[in-house]
Amino acid sequence: MMLEARSGAEPLERYSKPHGHGDVSGKGLGRLMGATKLTVVELLVRETIQNTWDARLEGRRPEYGAYARFIPEPRARVLREEVFKDLPPVSPLADSLRHANFATLEVYDRGTLGLDGPLDPRSADVDHTSNFVKLVYDIGSTKVSGSGSGGTYGFGKTAAFTAGASRSVVYWTVCRNPEGALEHRLIGVCHGDEYSDEGQRFTGVHWWGRSPADSELLPLVGEEAKALGERLFTRRFQEGETGTSIMIIDPLVAKAALEDTEDSGDSHETRFEGAQRVSDRSSLTELRRQIATAAAKFAWPKLTPLPDTGEPPMRFHVGGDDDPDPDVIAGAPDFEPYKHTLNALRDHQTRGATHVTEMTVQVEGGLLQIECHPIRRNGQGKRLHVGDLAMARQHRLVSALPDGGSLATDALCNMRHDAELVVEYVQRQEIEADAWNWYAVFKPRPEFDAHFAAAEPPAHDSWTPGHATDQEASTTVQRTQRTVDTKLKSFLRQRRAAPKADGRSTRRVAEDLRGFVPAPDIAEESTSGRRTSSRSSKRASESSELVTLMSAHPVEGAQGRQTFEVQLRVGPQASGPVELALDVRARSAGGYEDLEAQDVQIWTSDSGDVEDGARRGFVGDPGEQMTIKVAVPRGTAIDLNVTEGKVLTDA
Repeated sequence: MMLEARSGAEPLERYSKPHGHGDVSGKGLGRLMGATKLTVVELLVRETIQNTWDARLEGRRPEYGAYARFIPEPRARVLREEVFKDLPPVSPLADSLRHANFATLEVYDRGTLGLDGPLDPRSADVDHTSNFVKLVYDIGSTKVSGSGSGGTYGFGKTAAFTAGASRSVVYWTVCRNPEGALEHRLIGVCHGDEYSDEGQRFTGVHWWGRSPADSELLPLVGEEAKALGERLFTRRFQEGETGTSIMIIDPLVAKAALEDTEDSGDSHETRFEGAQRVSDRSSLTELRRQIATAAAKFAWPKLTPLPDTGEPPMRFHVGGDDDPDPDVIAGAPDFEPYKHTLNALRDHQTRGATHVTEMTVQVEGGLLQIECHPIRRNGQGKRLHVGDLAMARQHRLVSALPDGGSLATDALCNMRHDAELVVEYVQRQEIEADAWNWYAVFKPRPEFDAHFAAAEPPAHDSWTPGHATDQEASTTVQRTQRTVDTKLKSFLRQRRAAPKADGRSTRRVAEDLRGFVPAPDIAEESTSGRRTSSRSSKRASESSELVTLMSAHPVEGAQGRQTFEVQLRVGPQASGPVELALDVRARSAGGYEDLEAQDVQIWTSDSGDVEDGARRGFVGDPGEQMTIKVAVPRGTAIDLNVTEGKVLTDA
């Protein structure tokens, strides 16, 4: 149904839902998501990012934005006098609007379908593609299985209401109407408390829009919706843009991360479990930080450039106008190692690999070594390829990332195949890996994605086999989790923390550090120059060793190069200066390769005398500790071989 645009600032009309057979109260709608480990902010961000991805236009990179601010008085007046002037007798919205200074949180997407489809929820034309009716009016409307959507229950829309003290939002969308023309639509909604008025019960759910003669209530459309939306929202629609903006009135911030959670005297304080109103500048800043962290936590796969395009699948603006880079979430933890692990897994699955594959990449000043394993289960006499697991390790070279904690490292990240949004992080704290940061990503194969979707609760924050009503799905998820757990534990236990390297021989350090960069394949020679492999070096007597490897680790490089620092000590028992040589080789999945002389630079910290070449000789005095630096092209995995020469004497 098409409505004529109206002029002027006529207040919107309210429709309050009477209680009928089978109705759920407005407050009860907020409980449909069930118990969840997520905070109100995390739940909101995850669900709205999911909605953005599900509604993306073919061939477009959708844009997601979220920004909280204290609303300017002119906009607050529009909300009070034009949008929500007609308030119900009982409503949390009334309490929020009475505050002289309240915040709003705008969440938006662009490059998406917008809330299209019929306007009237009673229309026979409403189906699973009717985005406006499904979001604004319906609860529990699911999406078609196999559509690549991450949503399965249709309860995620309630996250916008539980994220605000008012439990109220304004939707503003631009979409294509049934005639194919662009159309603005705007409507207000509140999920409040049930109440009775004039002898009739009401659910507490209200809508604000226009009430034509043949319908209970419809949204504003056309120029009237556009004019009101531009007076309310900061992020407007550009020419030809489609998408949706949601204004959450009087947003909440999770208490857990707040330094001061004492009662501020606000009457709202006791209403919210684990959250409080944004009432001052510090809580507003904290809400912005929580939004950025949640976006990075759940959507870093959408910031991971695709191998075929080199671009991330989505664009993000979570800091408002002062967040100019759409491919970076400012102020959020860095998930760079997970991104490389995911891309290795993407490549593994794209090639349909049925065997273990490996790769090594340069990340954060060190090398990340990644293994991808197919995960299978027996089914009717054959092995079914259910999914794939990528596991990676990196020497713990840097301190913990800010605001990330255990989210940025040392966890198994489970995600669905097509949606590629994080479902959960599973930690394995019982595994000793003190010297390593480790990362793991699991994705099911496309044909089994629906099994894992069936095992998700409404909040989509875990895979619980008991949630799946289909026995095949339950069995698949349960066996897969058991297999993944076994693979991960085996991977980590084989690479437990090495003992402290100080004072041990080059032979012993080589054995402990093998598999990491610089993975010193340390070898020694006797004073006659004979080379001894580190693999068999344990048979030698440590007391006869003249050169000891003290440490080996990456440091900052420059001009496209990565620098490694190696510390050696000449034993004091040497009868004179000792000749030694350092050889550098490139490391690859297939073995070792020689480096071109111009690709390697070797020097000592003392002299700074830089020489090109993959081999360089040195002379060390008895008891001397030498610091040698090696520079190679960034991203190159290397092995270092140290060989002893003869002892120089006066004779």
